[in-house]
Amino acid sequence: MIEKVTKRGGKNVEYLAERPGEVNVLLRRIRYRLGLDYGQQKSVPTYAYWTTPTTERWAEGGGHELNYIVSRLSVFSPDLKDGHADSASGIDPGYWGEVDTEEHPLRVGELTTRTGVTRDDVRAVLDRAGSQVCLDPLEPVDKSDLEDPTKTFLRALEQIAEEPDELDGIDVLLVHRGGGIEPTIDGYKRLVGTKRKRELRDACVAIRDLGVEVVVALGHGDVSVLRSTRRQLPLGIFEAVTPTAAAAWIVKEHVNPRLVDKFALFEQAGTRVSRTRGR
Repeated sequence: MIEKVTKRGGKNVEYLAERPGEVNVLLRRIRYRLGLDYGQQKSVPTYAYWTTPTTERWAEGGGHELNYIVSRLSVFSPDLKDGHADSASGIDPGYWGEVDTEEHPLRVGELTTRTGVTRDDVRAVLDRAGSQVCLDPLEPVDKSDLEDPTKTFLRALEQIAEEPDELDGIDVLLVHRGGGIEPTIDGYKRLVGTKRKRELRDACVAIRDLGVEVVVALGHGDVSVLRSTRRQLPLGIFEAVTPTAAAAWIVKEHVNPRLVDKFALFEQAGTRVSRTRGR
């Protein structure tokens, strides 16, 4: 839909064309249902739309107006032309309305190491969504460098951003590694330096700009690989506390929150203050 909008141009869609990657991420999360407004002299189509709190927070933080985006896209729909959109707050995000999540399942690309039991744990969580989620493993990264465990993932993300053929049809990229960041010899968890965090964020943003949401689970517990402060991460990028939490968050946000533990802790809260070795 976004490609059609940006190619046709016009004042109504200049805003959408300006940041199509962000808009694609937001639109993939929109639920809606159709109806008719019989209060008009002539019945016109209407569509109520709703989404998750995360989507609303991302849109607000990124300066996007969801109602504007959805309304402008309706111009290109033969069924909704001359109709209007209304935000429907309070509807369960697990209900998708007119969206057929089995005919059009969420495609999750998986970037992880070649071996490890975490892969099975992640897939067990995603399997809760049944046919509503399709997992597409990408080319595995090489074995992590013990002295710099995020380096191989950074290289892989940068390569994907430069040559994004692997992302064709992917809605969400899940980047994970079991065990988090290894402890140092003296027993303290190794932290990721500010420069590397910025590099990883930039790589994630480059992929997000292609219209793909990025979910990262490379740290563990209270060790973050993306956050330098407690400020919100860029739109379309989420850092989970563990790989299984990342998978559960994807199911919660993109399928149905009732399929995962409602008390689960998903998000990486921020940086950890502790001793670090050489960083």
